[in-house]
Amino acid sequence: MSGDVESLYSSEWPDLVRLAVVVSGDFNGASEIVQDVFVDLVRDRAKIRNPRGWLRTAVVHRARSKARRRVSAENYLRRYGDVEAVGDFSGSVVEKDRVRIALANLGPEQRATVFFRYYLDLPDAEIAEALGCAVGTVKSRLSRAHAQLRQFLDEEGEFSDES
Repeated sequence: MSGDVESLYSSEWPDLVRLAVVVSGDFNGASEIVQDVFVDLVRDRAKIRNPRGWLRTAVVHRARSKARRRVSAENYLRRYGDVEAVGDFSGSVVEKDRVRIALANLGPEQRATVFFRYYLDLPDAEIAEALGCAVGTVKSRLSRAHAQLRQFLDEEGEFSDES
């Protein structure tokens, strides 16, 4: 199995790090998320039937947790601490790119769904499996994400009336 893990590591690492960035909003912490997930894979490999799918699901769960902790910390700092110390997700990673800013305004689940669909080109059933939800939920998240992205980009002047 160690050769299998090495092969998975080589082939899946870049996409899993991108997924972690998209879901967590933390460019710097994404590699750590993925590294921890691979450690768990090695530890629990005997129990895991679909390592590739398991990796995706585990990265999404850890990245969601990281995003929740970041938002909680930001909220706390806004109320009680130094507001200048709060990192802005729309800052360094996505500062000059409207589409990335629009994506940053989606919730973690919607960002993950959009990533799986348009970056990894996964079908609804695989997205649902990775996110632990129903296929209908995937479809509704994509629909809502499209609407939010269009609204944000329309406000920013990105879409014309012809699109």
